[in-house]
Amino acid sequence: MSSTTQADIDKFFDQYVLDLICHDIKAGIDGKANHMVALALVAYTEFMGGMLLGRFDLARRKFNTFIHTYFPPCYITAEKQLKASGKKDLYDTVRNGLAHNYFIKVGDANFTIYLKTPLHCGITYDPAKAHLSFSVTDYFIDFQNACGRYYSDLTINKKHIKEFQDAKTYLKI
Repeated sequence: MSSTTQADIDKFFDQYVLDLICHDIKAGIDGKANHMVALALVAYTEFMGGMLLGRFDLARRKFNTFIHTYFPPCYITAEKQLKASGKKDLYDTVRNGLAHNYFIKVGDANFTIYLKTPLHCGITYDPAKAHLSFSVTDYFIDFQNACGRYYSDLTINKKHIKEFQDAKTYLKI
């Protein structure tokens, strides 16, 4: 296995995270495609979890690992509130709901996907109203910040380098 260099990491983040992922999300927001962007964001979160873990099986684990490692604590709070209300985790409720049902799976509760309404957290759950809110712009900001923290772990803290290289080898990039 070849050694991962700063240039390798920079190339990945420039080419895939900034030029492709972030570009597409911005275009979706500009096009007012709130459901599509919400789905893309949770899919890209899962992808970045695969990079972090160095493997691309175990979809729930990839998504949850990236959320729990790099996203703000408000996402964990929303997940705990969902579970306390008898719902499943964010992966099943939001990611699987959007990917497989078009709708976030909240049972008898309801949800709103906001495009540009700031909520100060990308995903919130109000148990009193049984309402889940997904703010595309807040989630996107949190996703970008999470990617920045992951980048810092790779370049400054020298963490997760082996997993990053394993992921790149698997993807053949």
